[in-house]
Amino acid sequence: METSRQWQLAEKGARQYEAVLVPYILGPAAGALVRFAAPAGCTRILDAGCGTGAAARFAAEECGGRGAVLGVDVNPGMIAVARQEDPHNRVEWHQANLGQLPFESQAFDLILCAQVLQFLPEKVGALNEMRRVLGPSGRFCVSLWAPLAQSPYFRALVEAMARHIGPETASGLASAFALSEQGEIEKLLEEGGF
Repeated sequence: METSRQWQLAEKGARQYEAVLVPYILGPAAGALVRFAAPAGCTRILDAGCGTGAAARFAAEECGGRGAVLGVDVNPGMIAVARQEDPHNRVEWHQANLGQLPFESQAFDLILCAQVLQFLPEKVGALNEMRRVLGPSGRFCVSLWAPLAQSPYFRALVEAMARHIGPETASGLASAFALSEQGEIEKLLEEGGF
């Protein structure tokens, strides 16, 4: 069995992702991104590559019902869990590929991209599509991990996994840190139309 480097999980895996990773690692990171983005004045917000929806839920809470928040992810398991985690339907959930967004041009004034860009196989195409749906004065806020060498907890975890489970499994976790150099990120954003 090949280890996923794009974090594509079936619904059971998506449920475990929500239960284990979101409360302690990805949720706090998503909350920080949303606070940085300051979405309160935005009318239409897109959480691109929303996973189980942590950033979208934080954005909906920040907006207090004054704006529309949409979450989009290619993975049906992640979207199913996102819907389950949003019992009051504060977010509109869509299953779609970021390279082919089902929205009109300039439809959003804020796009959040929380820990997803590094996993996209066609990064420039997805960025071009996100730029297309972002309004002329809109904001694009992306979060990515620092290099693995600067992340002592994850570096130790990757090393332990490689030693005790195998390098294939460790490389799946290490893939989360595949896009962390500032110059590379800036070049990618420019190629994507930002």
